[in-house]
Amino acid sequence: MKKGEHMKYVVTARLCALVPVGLLIAGCSGEPTEADIRAIYEAEIAKTNEQMVKLGGEQAARLLGKSELHSITKLACKEADQTSGYNCDVQVDMSVPFLGRSTQMTTRRFVNSDNGWVVIDQ
Repeated sequence: MKKGEHMKYVVTARLCALVPVGLLIAGCSGEPTEADIRAIYEAEIAKTNEQMVKLGGEQAARLLGKSELHSITKLACKEADQTSGYNCDVQVDMSVPFLGRSTQMTTRRFVNSDNGWVVIDQ
């Protein structure tokens, strides 16, 4: 291999090695996806339902009904001012014991931690 060909090979090899790293970094940055937000809400609801069972027992939880997420829609996100994370407007359709089913729009702050996306209550 000639000197010029060797340099082209080295440059090409380095670029090929950097492309996956760049894609990985790009995939880890940015605002939370709707799936990320859904996962957080589902975990919160599961925790609430678990606490209800602990307090009143399984039979009481069945009688009262458990909270249920029907749908969630991420409307918009923007970087949080003067703090980390993103403030996201989210439309949530869910059922809650005593209150029934409702659809509400809420704004929550999401921060990407070492364990994934979390909600920071303000």
